[in-house]
Amino acid sequence: MTRTLAALTAVTIAALSVVAGGSAKTIPTPAPFAVALVKATLGGNFGAQWDAYHPAYKQVVSRERFIACEKKNAQGLKIKVKAVESEGVISTPATLPLLGSAVVDRVKLAVIFSTSGSTEDLATEVTVYAYWTGTTWTRAMTTSDYKTYKAGGCP
Repeated sequence: MTRTLAALTAVTIAALSVVAGGSAKTIPTPAPFAVALVKATLGGNFGAQWDAYHPAYKQVVSRERFIACEKKNAQGLKIKVKAVESEGVISTPATLPLLGSAVVDRVKLAVIFSTSGSTEDLATEVTVYAYWTGTTWTRAMTTSDYKTYKAGGCP
């Protein structure tokens, strides 16, 4: 679809429960995190993506440069988001740049939107990956985006 929607497939999540003090603590579902991130991003708040990054990735690209790249990639995208809903979460192992091996949760989202000048609703699916730090959900970069940002470019 667009770079903005493609960027959303870069969000990463790890771990479903954590053991502390001898008792299991349930980790909240990543679905609300993913829904909020997609809504903010598609609403033009590209800083929300950077804010959601795992702290390790914030050292790779500044917030200002990240936002400039995302604005450039979203240029001409004129959509009105009508709904973003989670369609399910699937756990899977992955190797993440800077973070190594982890279990990630893929949050499948349905996005209903319309384009400028159209009355017809369109739908697309977005997969969001988020990484559990032990206290909060964070976003991780794809390997491709990591390499591009590290080299000083925009994906």
